[in-house]
Amino acid sequence: MDTLAIRIENLREALRILQRCMGTAFAASFSLLLLQATSSPQSPLQIPGLVGAVGPVLARLILVAAYITSGFVGYAAVLQVIRIARSIDDRSARTEAMNFPTGSRRFATLSWHSSEYCCHRCCT
Repeated sequence: MDTLAIRIENLREALRILQRCMGTAFAASFSLLLLQATSSPQSPLQIPGLVGAVGPVLARLILVAAYITSGFVGYAAVLQVIRIARSIDDRSARTEAMNFPTGSRRFATLSWHSSEYCCHRCCT
């Protein structure tokens, strides 16, 4: 494989990681909202994947930690997407790689919208 194909695959994988982080953050925040609205202060909760039932306070802490961690990992993924996209010199290959069918394309291209690094056809 040539270096362009490797960079394009790395860009797509970084976009996949970003999509997973966004999904994890959404699931954690939604679960925290449901937990806040439905749980009584004394009832233990069973979280799948953990050994036993945990209290509502610990469940909230776990969800907040998952939300914050996915935010930091997502931010690192955005920086990785920007770095990889800037290293791809071929405009058409970069445009095709950014057309990754995840819906993250617009989010990932906002940070380098200039005529030098534009991933759209508006500046060409």
